[in-house]
Amino acid sequence: MSEINIHGRVTEVGKDAFKGTAWLKNQPDGMLYVGAVAYDYIGTMPAGTIVDIKPGTVAICRGALANQANLKGLVLPASLTEIGFAREVVAGSRNITSIVVDPGNPKYDSRNDCNALIETGTNTLVLGCSTTMVPEGVTTIGYQAFYGIAGMKSLRIPDSVTELSSYAIGSCPMLETLDLGRGVVLLDQHAIGATGLKRLYVSSKRLAAAYDTSFAGVSMSACTLYVPEGSETTY
Repeated sequence: MSEINIHGRVTEVGKDAFKGTAWLKNQPDGMLYVGAVAYDYIGTMPAGTIVDIKPGTVAICRGALANQANLKGLVLPASLTEIGFAREVVAGSRNITSIVVDPGNPKYDSRNDCNALIETGTNTLVLGCSTTMVPEGVTTIGYQAFYGIAGMKSLRIPDSVTELSSYAIGSCPMLETLDLGRGVVLLDQHAIGATGLKRLYVSSKRLAAAYDTSFAGVSMSACTLYVPEGSETTY
């Protein structure tokens, strides 16, 4: 394949759709687009790169920015409405420090300069980074939202959050302090897997529903649990 002509209405392209083609091999370094889809990053990414997805892009391909140690930030346009499983887009890119969504985007936002990707309609935080400040109003920390992040030493979950999904906070070896707001009522399987966790603050006097694996990976002997006064026997 030496030429490609993709209709602008195409909103999904498979990760390996053009693997091994002459067309792909002849593309210049940088973010590669296939129609209105951000398909892949070509070449070696320079240190400190902030990828600014171009206006008009409606979707980002699975793994398009995966395993990029030099990826520092994402800027997402108002046109972007299809990102699928967000963590998979940047899987293995552990050093992201900023996530910004155009305020005109109808489906996603990064409200209050929170440095996170939030699905507006469900108030679900679907992608965080080392500098994320989870804003009030978010109700769910999504699947793998904070998975595999380097450099994050502390994280506060506000009172509006009721659920931490599976692997919401997983494989974060530098996370030492986690503060759970009083609204959390469900910790899904493998919700918290921070192996270096030293301090866990719980604001609610009632126990959240949890599984045996909700804290898989956390060394309980190395982590101190802080609970509200008068609820010590409950915990």
